[in-house]
Amino acid sequence: QENNTELKYSFSFLKHPVVVRSSAIGEDSERKSYAGIFQSYLNIFSYENYVQSVGKVCTDINNKLLNLYAPGSRKIKMAVLVQEFVPSEYSGVLFTANPMTGNRDEIVLEYFSGLGTSVVNGETTPHHFTIDKYSCEISQKIFSKSGIAYYPKKNGGIKKKIIRNSEIKLLSRMQLRQITKISIEIEKIFRVPQDIEWAIYKGELKIVQTRPITELPQSLIT
Repeated sequence: QENNTELKYSFSFLKHPVVVRSSAIGEDSERKSYAGIFQSYLNIFSYENYVQSVGKVCTDINNKLLNLYAPGSRKIKMAVLVQEFVPSEYSGVLFTANPMTGNRDEIVLEYFSGLGTSVVNGETTPHHFTIDKYSCEISQKIFSKSGIAYYPKKNGGIKKKIIRNSEIKLLSRMQLRQITKISIEIEKIFRVPQDIEWAIYKGELKIVQTRPITELPQSLIT
């Protein structure tokens, strides 16, 4: 009863729709990440769905995949993070160091149309850019010809759509530069290379999440 009262109170102050997601101690660090193991619930409008989503996130700590991935992790404490939902036209991830080579002078940016679900979950092959951290010049670009995108449904939840080559829309060079420059400032704040999730809605850039890059290799560049 006490929990229901707190949920009603919190829901009354939220700007709807919202995202309900996990925030477990040690979930994302330089040594370990549980990305993709805990479920997020997007585009939540109603109080009933809000309560259900909070409950599901709380019980997600018993996820069987978690014990396989990180034995002994049952002691982890789970909290619930609620954020304003961004019905993005483009979403992606950015690494302020190259996660494959360890090169700290390169930024790797990937994105696709719609919400970030398909990119973060690996359901689609996103557009890929390698960018020089100091000049912000693009050294490599690979465009996706088709893929899976997710969009918000009118009354809550999300829907999947196959995006064909003729439907693909791209970010401008100026937008890519904006994302790059902001990511560099974020890295300066945290003082370690960052794994950043971002979204663009109505032309405005939103930083959804940032965390240390997990197990970044030593640079192969000598």
